[in-house]
Amino acid sequence: MGTLLKKEFLTINEYLNSVNSQLSKIESRIIGEVMEVQLYPGRSYLFFKIKDKDEDNPAMLTCMMWKRDYEISGLDLKDGLEIIISGSASVHKPTGRFSFVPKTIELVGEGALKVAYERLKAKLQSEGLFDDTRKRAIPLYPNKIGLITSKGGAVLADFSTNIGKFGYKISFIDSRVEGQLATEELLNSIKTFRDKDIDVLVIIRGGGSMESFLPFNNEVLVREVASFPVPVLVGIGHEKDVSLLALASDMMVSTPTAVANFLNESWEKIEPTITVSEQKIFRKFQNTIQENKDCIRNGLDTMKNAFQSIFSDFSKAQESLKIGFKSIKDQMVDIDRRVGGAFIPVFRKINFSIANVRSNIANSSVKEIFEGFINIKDKADISLVSYQKQIISNDPKRQLKLGYSIVMKNGKILKTTSQIQKGDIVNVGLSEGTFDSEVVIIKNN
Repeated sequence: MGTLLKKEFLTINEYLNSVNSQLSKIESRIIGEVMEVQLYPGRSYLFFKIKDKDEDNPAMLTCMMWKRDYEISGLDLKDGLEIIISGSASVHKPTGRFSFVPKTIELVGEGALKVAYERLKAKLQSEGLFDDTRKRAIPLYPNKIGLITSKGGAVLADFSTNIGKFGYKISFIDSRVEGQLATEELLNSIKTFRDKDIDVLVIIRGGGSMESFLPFNNEVLVREVASFPVPVLVGIGHEKDVSLLALASDMMVSTPTAVANFLNESWEKIEPTITVSEQKIFRKFQNTIQENKDCIRNGLDTMKNAFQSIFSDFSKAQESLKIGFKSIKDQMVDIDRRVGGAFIPVFRKINFSIANVRSNIANSSVKEIFEGFINIKDKADISLVSYQKQIISNDPKRQLKLGYSIVMKNGKILKTTSQIQKGDIVNVGLSEGTFDSEVVIIKNN
């Protein structure tokens, strides 16, 4: 019972919200004669009425239209003009007034369309929008193409079939291309491409009646094309009357297929030239290789011999070092002789070989590679000198000369008293000579 009481009535606001919600779903196309046009400067809307034509007691409908939609429609409403409006109705809640809200307006009859077409054509022509002097050439070898058309018709398929395989990057926007409802979609599509990186904008559609071409004779749309930042190529299949949009474009052809052929033309002409140029480049490359083949081969042989000599010297040094470091005892005795006798003569010989190779290299490219190797070798020299100093400074024999000794048991160096017992015989090494000693007393500090 409580739920029923809550639903016994609605506020006016709730009721009109419900009504407007339902009315917005009912879209209609209505024909009528214009009367009582009310334009308000500075406001975002206008009012007018339409009535049934040629009736004794005509029905009447009040219309409220947003100024932006009115401007896009491209018509100048006057009393007595017969039009078709498309949209839906609503109730203005503050006044309770029922109004139809047109989204688009179009003229009725080919005669009226023709008159409007000629009037607008004369206006735009007087402004110079169709002059050849303001038209820009379509770029040679266009690559990035902005394409506007409807994906639902055969037009897109015709264009895609005929456009050549020249690596085009095509950006496509699907838009209506027929009737007044197409005007805003076309306008938004063109504005979208203003911010895109394209070489040419292409607008195409197939043939049709003059009524179906209304968007392409719309003043707002024509001006948008005329001011577009890159060349515009139009292919609209209407032979009876050339659309005003096509007249304002930089290039117009008869059909979408003709648009594709036009874009292909410069590429097709240059293709044979590219083939000939490729052959010339290839022959030049072959001749250059042949001319420099001997120089390259001699340079490689010189490098090969030089590196083999250097690696041979390194191998000899390696064998000498293996012999020199067989045992820790031999290293202490012969460290000075080994350092001076293994590295220094070898690197003297390497330096001599490098100097000899450098003087025999004539090719600049080979010499550049070899200079890189020399830099690496010089860094190795510096590292070896550093290592030599470290070996000498850490030589155990040097420590013995300072008064230290080395104590060994059974050939092993002793480090702690835990390694010996009373009565053990140990060997003591001094800077000059050794002697054996018996352990008598062990002290742990």
